[in-house]
Amino acid sequence: MKTRISLIVGIIFSLLMFVGVSFLQADVIAAYDTNVAVPGLSWLDHTYVCVDNSSNCRSFPSGSATTGGSVVTSGSATDSQVLNSLCYAAGSMTYLVQGVCHQHSNRMLYPINKELDSSVNGYSTSRWLYGTYGTNFWSIYCNY
Repeated sequence: MKTRISLIVGIIFSLLMFVGVSFLQADVIAAYDTNVAVPGLSWLDHTYVCVDNSSNCRSFPSGSATTGGSVVTSGSATDSQVLNSLCYAAGSMTYLVQGVCHQHSNRMLYPINKELDSSVNGYSTSRWLYGTYGTNFWSIYCNY
């Protein structure tokens, strides 16, 4: 009897996983802002995004800060939303031509329907220049 119950539970678990039900704790995708540490540009904020509960951070351009600052927006994410966020982070973008760190952060927030808010210094200007996600965002396809 015990073996039969284990078998039934195993089959149900496998079916649920097959249709995409996750039993893992929901991850968090969070955007941070920190003051730009360049003389004369202190009126700007640099932004970056961390996924997987802050263990995996990405910034733009590559090598820029991924520590410090405070959370400006966040949301819980499924495993597929985390994968899509990382996919969008890897998408091609030329700095100052197609966007800056603000647009890169919004690309990573896109899978959870969030974007930076007006509290980020310089965001309204970069959004006016490059749009919410940068000028080439819709050429990137991520579907996990």
